[in-house]
Amino acid sequence: MDIHQHFTGPVHLPGERAYDEQRAAFSPAVDAKPAYVVEAAGAEDVRRAVLAARTHDLRFAVQGTGHGTITPADDALLVKTGRLASVLVNPDRRVARVGAGARWRDVIDAATPFGLAPLSGTSPSVGVAGYTFLAVVDVSAVTLALGSAAVGLAWGLILTGIASVVIRSAPRDSTSVAVAVNAVIRNTAVAIGAQVAFAIIAEAEGVAAFPAESGYTWAFAMGGLGAALLMLASALMPERAFAPAKPPR
Repeated sequence: MDIHQHFTGPVHLPGERAYDEQRAAFSPAVDAKPAYVVEAAGAEDVRRAVLAARTHDLRFAVQGTGHGTITPADDALLVKTGRLASVLVNPDRRVARVGAGARWRDVIDAATPFGLAPLSGTSPSVGVAGYTFLAVVDVSAVTLALGSAAVGLAWGLILTGIASVVIRSAPRDSTSVAVAVNAVIRNTAVAIGAQVAFAIIAEAEGVAAFPAESGYTWAFAMGGLGAALLMLASALMPERAFAPAKPPR
């Protein structure tokens, strides 16, 4: 079919020069091969794309910057929203109306003259629509954020426990030795602990690219147990006094 005539924005087919650039996701692991790539120039292009996909029995997919793309849109009609990057800031209400393809840098640039700033995270190149939708709607993404924070807290407490045990086991006048020993143990524990936590989380298979919630639960439980044991050992361990002075020869 001649799909070009239906859209205001550019349409790219396999073999054309801009096709590979437009189909690419942020992650190189996602190598999508859509049947058509439509750069929507407005809402009417999006409406026509939905109708075209339904009429010709094609899968339908939407991609902004590609940061949230986890499933290849193979043999689909892929709508790119990068041209829909308008941003309208209402300084009185302190809100912004953004297009489907706007990135956070667009919002930051539009809000700065009014002394405002969005809650955009650390990367201004991320798309606003995908970022907001993922954070609000996707329970798996919320689980990922909260689970990672909880696991990090638990394993961070382990490092605190290690430091407490090392300090209490060293004589008071051997501070430098205790600090050096703690640094070695801490670095080793971080290397091993990170691999253990990752292995536990990755073992729990969830939906799409996200591990199951049980993986975070087990990783947190293991970290919490390790931290509790270290804290108990520190509390029960008698604090060493100053090392006895060596008698003069």
